[in-house]
Amino acid sequence: MSDTGPHAAIVDLRSDLLSPPSPAVVAAMQAALAAAPEFELRGDDHESALERKAAALLGKEDALFFPTCTMANLCAAMLAGRQGGLLLVPEDCHVLTSEEGGASSLAGLDVVVLRGVMTDPEQWARVLGQDDGSRAGPALVWLENTHNRQGGLPLPAGRTRAIAEMARGHGARSHLDGARLFNAAIALGVRPDAIAAGFDTVSISLNKGLGAPVGAMLAGSRDLIRQAVAVRQRLGGGMRPSATLCAPALAALDSWPEIARDHALAHLLWREIGEDAAIAEPATNIVMIRLAGEGAAEVLRRRLADNGVMALCLEPQVLRLVTHRGLTEAGIRRAAALIRSILNSFRDTETTQ
Repeated sequence: MSDTGPHAAIVDLRSDLLSPPSPAVVAAMQAALAAAPEFELRGDDHESALERKAAALLGKEDALFFPTCTMANLCAAMLAGRQGGLLLVPEDCHVLTSEEGGASSLAGLDVVVLRGVMTDPEQWARVLGQDDGSRAGPALVWLENTHNRQGGLPLPAGRTRAIAEMARGHGARSHLDGARLFNAAIALGVRPDAIAAGFDTVSISLNKGLGAPVGAMLAGSRDLIRQAVAVRQRLGGGMRPSATLCAPALAALDSWPEIARDHALAHLLWREIGEDAAIAEPATNIVMIRLAGEGAAEVLRRRLADNGVMALCLEPQVLRLVTHRGLTEAGIRRAAALIRSILNSFRDTETTQ
């Protein structure tokens, strides 16, 4: 967000999907518009370069371009290929909260939500080892890194790899929803391929934080990605010509280290709001405000919106603020001052009641 122009008064913290394109992304799209279109699926040079770049970053043999990360995730679920098999997933993952039950309704997996289990290998070993003979065994183990509803929590790479390898030992596949994988890599100080290590398939978003116009990638072995091409087509995700989407996505992918600035802005927002038990220190680019009053987060959201600060309620008592390239330090400070003022007014009201 700039401090001038028609939208200068708005500080939009709803999602890093709102990251604006960089000049390099815009230039790449303009150049692709001037080039002759390619008709064949996966035949465009920009798409091929994007696939190679994503596969290399994630340490996989191949990768495939998708219109959305939700479709890439659904494809990964369908590649598990075991109707009635168990999908083991920790609570509050995106596949449970925001993907309309595709893993069960379209991939045929029996979803098992694991509560209180995130990255503890011993707990995962117990879950994977359960066999009561009355239902199918595990088909797919699913993790999300960073974990959105845990405030952008980065999951330690060593532990997630151990869980993925444990799944393989029990005859199950593993998938990592890495929509914000680059945030995890920056927070943990490791390369992206370390986050992806061990997993059969990994998805990444190209517009969350990166500023591509649309898109996501699914990476895995050559054989799995060959199968994914057919699944993508079945889901209506095969796009041609693709240069005008893949060229800017490739430029955006090259800029992934710049996401570190988003983390700095989130930390600035947290510091400027001041010490508050309702707000934990952010680990990446997501600040969560958890309030005790019934519907308090929605009240806070409306009052912020009335004053030009946009945020998102995940639950009646949870407000999410996400930083991205489109924000300035001045805008962050203004948002923080407004949040601090409204939270103080909540306390004053509680005191007088």
